[in-house]
Amino acid sequence: MNAKLNRFDLLRDRVTNSFIWLNLIVSILLLGYSFYRSEVVFNGEHHDKYIKHYGVFLSLIFLWSFLLRKKQVYQFVFVKYYIVLGVALYAAEIFLTYSFSNRDVNARLEAAQAAGVIFDERGGREVYEDLMEKGFDPVPNIQPANLIVAGETFAERLNKILPLGGVSHRTTISSNESGQRMIFQSDRYGFNNPDKAWGAEEIDWLLTGDSMTQGIAVQPGEDIGGQIRSLTSQSVINLGMSGNGPLIELAVINEYATSRKPHNVLWLYFEGNDLVGDFRKEKSTGILMQYLNNPSFTQKLEDRQDEIDSFLLSFIRDEMASKTKKLLRDVFFLSNIRQILLHNHNQLTIDPLFGKVLKEANDRCASWGGKMHFIYLPQFERYLPSVNHDEFRKRKELIELVNELNIPVVDLHQELFVHLPDPKVLFPFGLKGHYSAEGYSKVARILTDCISH
Repeated sequence: MNAKLNRFDLLRDRVTNSFIWLNLIVSILLLGYSFYRSEVVFNGEHHDKYIKHYGVFLSLIFLWSFLLRKKQVYQFVFVKYYIVLGVALYAAEIFLTYSFSNRDVNARLEAAQAAGVIFDERGGREVYEDLMEKGFDPVPNIQPANLIVAGETFAERLNKILPLGGVSHRTTISSNESGQRMIFQSDRYGFNNPDKAWGAEEIDWLLTGDSMTQGIAVQPGEDIGGQIRSLTSQSVINLGMSGNGPLIELAVINEYATSRKPHNVLWLYFEGNDLVGDFRKEKSTGILMQYLNNPSFTQKLEDRQDEIDSFLLSFIRDEMASKTKKLLRDVFFLSNIRQILLHNHNQLTIDPLFGKVLKEANDRCASWGGKMHFIYLPQFERYLPSVNHDEFRKRKELIELVNELNIPVVDLHQELFVHLPDPKVLFPFGLKGHYSAEGYSKVARILTDCISH
């Protein structure tokens, strides 16, 4: 009996020791990878973010090294509780993944029922299959920003081309926030416009921005560009795409605006993510930085739409096949728990490079006699209780920066939302997300009133 116990103790100690060594090695590797990301990929521009990683991995290295010098009985007790904690964290992550994926839909369903609105409960895949059965050839709403982190195969191909629009002339499926899923027919370059908009001799309005500009969650024509088109009967080109950040928004000006010389260029800045996440990712992409550093740089995308369509259709097939992999990767890295623990709306830093991007965009518009306007779009969280409107997302500091660049500003928080008893009414069902059709309409009316055309 004692011999069996001794063998068990020996095996337990060996496994415990191996577990500690494995974690020590992994911690060292992760510290090295963090250094590579911070100093090589981002050229030391995100020390504020990666200093946290350094602290975590250095602490783990110290912890595992310290444990190696402790008695084996203490090692086993620590490892046991460490594993229990790990299992608990992953159980919580799986629960949150399931909960979050259903929470928004359930909240919207309940709100729709209370408002007497019929809500299309079909998922994106069901909508896709239904459209296929009806003879359409649909595609999901692609985000150019996703191509930046698409994986090795696509990353290599991005050295040749980076599409800034979607698949052309296709029925495009997006999300459902208001009860009816957004489905639109893309134009000749994959944007959310009537294709005939490109045939105008002169372009009065051109919009560059992200999903708020593209018009996610509403029907064709209900986006800001569509509303301006209806209000003014003037020519409008909407170049907004979900996930766009400042560098892509500058790039589309070079590719699709310079040759058409629009009179008014609206730079729609969404405070929710333009600087928090989108810009950080874009700066790591050499081809996007070329648009900033070389005013005449172009990929000649208008002449390469067949190539772009082929590229994006291949990417879409790859993405649809790898959704499960992405879900597993998010769970492995505890994405939801990290978001809850680390997310802070006021941690935004205004990267000095952002000022350079705005100046370059303004200069390029001025070079053909156009006028650029900076449009500040507030997010839902701004209208939760106890928000300091100057400090939240550094709104006051950001607007001061734009004013110093002599770029006209239309602050929709000040011009629209602050005057409403409950600003959340301009979001579908008063829930977090994009603006409702009414919200986009009110934004468009203010823009046409504030901007001479």
